Amino acid sequence: MAARSLTPARRDALTCVFALVLLTAPLWSLPLDFGEQVHEYERAEVTVNGSTIEYAPELEDTPYQVPISDEIGCSAYDDLRVCAFESYLATNHTVPTDWQASPESGEFAGPADERYRYARVEGRIYEPIYTTTPSPEPENASDGSLVRIYLDLEPVDPRETLAAVSVDAADVPPTVRRAAWTGSANHTGSVEVPETPVRTSTGYYRVFEAGVNEPSVLTGFFGLLLRFFAPVVGLGLLVGLRERFQLRHVSKMDERGGEN
Repeated sequence: MAARSLTPARRDALTCVFALVLLTAPLWSLPLDFGEQVHEYERAEVTVNGSTIEYAPELEDTPYQVPISDEIGCSAYDDLRVCAFESYLATNHTVPTDWQASPESGEFAGPADERYRYARVEGRIYEPIYTTTPSPEPENASDGSLVRIYLDLEPVDPRETLAAVSVDAADVPPTVRRAAWTGSANHTGSVEVPETPVRTSTGYYRVFEAGVNEPSVLTGFFGLLLRFFAPVVGLGLLVGLRERFQLRHVSKMDERGGEN
């Protein structure tokens, strides 16, 4: 009974629909990720512990190689030189620079292109600052009693620091935002991830790329068929159907049995 109901007209209509599906395969197959690398993104919670900022201690796999923030020096365990330098300053030492300033010039802000705004040293969060010696240097007395500028550290509140270096979840790409909210997210192609914690209503999370999954040979071949060969087949079916349709004009006189 079903075979009898499939008239030539209906068969041609189904063929036309199938041809259109094949012709648009490159568009509707994009969300299916056929033949694409899948980048996996995960999150790690960032918390304030006493006077410092660290990854949540209950994390099973702490991303030690991922800095908590690119604005916090020594926030990754592989930043040895920065840690050694800032640790030296944290023990009541200062380091002289080649810069000089007038004692009346006020606070010296330092360069605008600092590598980081804060430093995590010895269980505390510090802000790099610049200080001057109390007396002018004799050899520069003719330049207006200039004083030398020294590098130093000043303790800061870790909660205020974490809020200052974080970015709001509304201002990051959707994939990063989804990972910050749910814990993980996948995306074909790489996504620009901020190198600092993402701020949500439930806390602060550092999003990072956890891995890349390569497509299988079968999946890649199927994706190639959908994107390149399917449109060709669909176009061929439409061309074949073109000869099966005839356009006929019927006038009002034809309907009354008159001349057309």
